[in-house]
Amino acid sequence: WKLIFKATSGAPFGVYDLYTSSRTLNEYNTTAMQLDNQLLQHYKSDFLNTWKNNNVTRVKVSVYKDSMEKMYMIFDGTGSDNEDWFTGSKLLNSSFQDIDEMRSNAKHFSVRGDDTSGVVRRFFINRRYAGCAGDNGWLVVTDANKPTKCDVDKVTVATVFYSTKNAYDMYNNCDCSCNTNTTYITLNDTEALQQKLEELRQILKVYRNATSKYTRTKISAPDHRPSATGMGVVLGMGILTFSAFIVVIPDLPVLYRHFYVFNLFKEKKR
Repeated sequence: WKLIFKATSGAPFGVYDLYTSSRTLNEYNTTAMQLDNQLLQHYKSDFLNTWKNNNVTRVKVSVYKDSMEKMYMIFDGTGSDNEDWFTGSKLLNSSFQDIDEMRSNAKHFSVRGDDTSGVVRRFFINRRYAGCAGDNGWLVVTDANKPTKCDVDKVTVATVFYSTKNAYDMYNNCDCSCNTNTTYITLNDTEALQQKLEELRQILKVYRNATSKYTRTKISAPDHRPSATGMGVVLGMGILTFSAFIVVIPDLPVLYRHFYVFNLFKEKKR
């Protein structure tokens, strides 16, 4: 499974805004990617922003507490976008035993959840509203502090609540332990992962003839010292003179013969 999003209890509000925005958060922070809340910040991979291009087939939602998985749900991600996979009709498997109840009777089952009735509840799987004492369901991420009388909404940071039973439960009974619960979204998509790795390889690939070291081997370093300049002039003149001398020496006998014949011709003419 590949981690693509992490909502951490104890981190600031704004889980849904981060999830639906085009920005990433802590994408290469290995501490943020750990299955705990050592770092009280959320995590988001760029994979979410290119969801439809990545051939997603399976999506897993898990809640971890003290680095141990406490519940999970697996969804069919085929043909989905980054929100509509989270619904009862796409639920394939779960640690909850009342999966049929969840599919057929959940009143809210979406990433956006409920933000229209004086609450802000994300990744919300709710079975029934019946007053604070009677509200029940499976999972909720409280994403804002609202002046309601329900304990699940009286939080000052993003908080994950989940049923500790193998079925739905009253929210008043749901486990919070505010700073230890974390919701993770992961993908099981080997092809997409391989594609991402190949993209990273191309980005990080270093061509030998594009390095500064290679460039320096093709360039002479300048030396502006007077002594170096003078030596260069002397050596240059010496090399040119020597080269000219080497070229002329083999031709001296020929020049001599021509000169001798010319003089001889002049003498005879006289």
